[in-house]
Amino acid sequence: GLDEGDTLIGVARTRAGDQVILSTRDGMAIRFDESDVRAMGRGAYGVRGINLEADDEVVGMVVAVGGDDAATLLTVCANGYG
Repeated sequence: GLDEGDTLIGVARTRAGDQVILSTRDGMAIRFDESDVRAMGRGAYGVRGINLEADDEVVGMVVAVGGDDAATLLTVCANGYG
């Protein structure tokens, strides 16, 4: 379920060992193991993936298959900071 004004930005199937990366418009990002998120049924509202500042929003989500800790990910925000 979504509250009024919320927007779904992505859905991905994950497997054991994968990691999820969420990024925001203001250039913040978080990376966590898929096992940190509990499984839910169809009517659930989900879990909080990242805490946001009042004017920020999540703009992207990607799954790092296999959770390669040596992999590099470049994030770029709306102001061009990488």
